[in-house]
Amino acid sequence: MKKIIPILMLLVIPALHLSAQYQFNDFIKLHALNGSWKIEGKKGTTYEIWKIENDTLMSAISYKVSATDTVMLESVTLAFNNGKITYTPVTKDQEQKGSVVFPLVTITGTKFSFENKTHDFPQLITYDLQSKQSLMASISGPGQNGTKTINYPFEKLPD
Repeated sequence: MKKIIPILMLLVIPALHLSAQYQFNDFIKLHALNGSWKIEGKKGTTYEIWKIENDTLMSAISYKVSATDTVMLESVTLAFNNGKITYTPVTKDQEQKGSVVFPLVTITGTKFSFENKTHDFPQLITYDLQSKQSLMASISGPGQNGTKTINYPFEKLPD
């Protein structure tokens, strides 16, 4: 019996992680994304524009402006449904293939982590609302020499 309990714990604890239940209030915290965010870079300015569609759905578009060119990068839906929060990006290249869903796996303070280990790259998407004017988004996953992470330090634009 003493050996069975640790074995059961090894099986049950990961299953609990996969079926994490979130509350509506957890999703409401993500409403802080609402508005326009930007990153100034050497190759242009990237914008991410979030909109609250309703209490349980948000949407975003992301695009880059460089010189006289504007390029659409992706559209995103963020949804709360039956205790699950999902982040679903669709890039221009994915429009024909369909979307990839990243379920929320952890909330640590103001940091929200979405993960899909079956996707090639990224496998982890995080949004850390560092302040009302500062957002650190990042993507990570397998790279040539271990885990590859790309950070996106956004600043919020005035309304």
